[in-house]
Amino acid sequence: MNRIKLADLPARPVDNVVGDGGPVNLDVRYRILSHLLPDALPRDTLLTRNVRVQNTGTSVISSRTANPVYLSYHWRTPAGTVVVFEGERTAFPIDLPQGRTITVPTIIRTPPGPGSYMLELMMIHEQVAWLSRDAVSVGVEIVPEPERTIPAHWVVSPPSESYTYESDHYQARDWLREEFGRRHRPGMRVLEIGGCCNPMARGLDADVYSIDIDVQTLQIGQLSIDGSGERLHFVCADAHALPFAGRSFDCVVLFSSLHHFADPLAVLRNIKYVLKNDGFLAIMCEPVGTYLNGHASREFIEELEQGINEQIFTREEYHHFFQRVGLYATWVAVDGGSFKAILQPRPPA
Repeated sequence: MNRIKLADLPARPVDNVVGDGGPVNLDVRYRILSHLLPDALPRDTLLTRNVRVQNTGTSVISSRTANPVYLSYHWRTPAGTVVVFEGERTAFPIDLPQGRTITVPTIIRTPPGPGSYMLELMMIHEQVAWLSRDAVSVGVEIVPEPERTIPAHWVVSPPSESYTYESDHYQARDWLREEFGRRHRPGMRVLEIGGCCNPMARGLDADVYSIDIDVQTLQIGQLSIDGSGERLHFVCADAHALPFAGRSFDCVVLFSSLHHFADPLAVLRNIKYVLKNDGFLAIMCEPVGTYLNGHASREFIEELEQGINEQIFTREEYHHFFQRVGLYATWVAVDGGSFKAILQPRPPA
């Protein structure tokens, strides 16, 4: 097994309980790291867009106190005139200790009139103050009518009555194998990101490289294949800094992995770099949808509280990712809460 130096990323916090991290909502400072707001939005519409925010202050940030802290906003004209002062409030799903970063589906209502606006994203400490010194302004064009937000060939269907996490992965693996079979040629190389010790691409007629940051799990995988002659290679590496030459893989695979990365756009750019021009990317079994005002599933909340970087993106946000990176979806299926796509670095012929 090969071990590659990992990118320098902050240590994962494990404690998110109010009181364990010191004072609560006393010195609220924050940094808005990124957002998934498009250039244009329809007028007078209530929607959510993900905003990634970090607690840079010295106290816990909480939406569960008598005077909670929320994400909110003002709408202004480009000249700075306030159009909407009282923005919708969005609660944090967990309490944020010092240094913690989280992605939050932020509730936004667009202005009633079309035109050019500035959306000023910030926090508010209810009945105390608007916390505008760390605000970020985003230019948005408000349009009269909503445009098509996802391509027409994307297949959207309700979840199967027999849906399970396991069956969803097996179905996606079958689709991956079908796509691989259509494109198969001798000497293919496949990269699976986040595949741990038993990657879903295992068994393809190719040299399969499984990368993960969990070196202990990869060691188990290596022990399981020693002496077998299987064309499976385990590499401890970070998808934010892939240790491979450009255009070196015919296929890249992610199964329920993309939403765990701090910067999915950076990961997709790295994937495009290592993917051959005639290769393809399979993104499988990613969560799709949103949650409102901090009310997520118990499992989702528990994983956030454990320090896991859980995120969920809408169909529009996945499309936004692909457009930004220059990846072209030849096939997309959204089956309830599971997103699956086959993409390539060149437009379909």
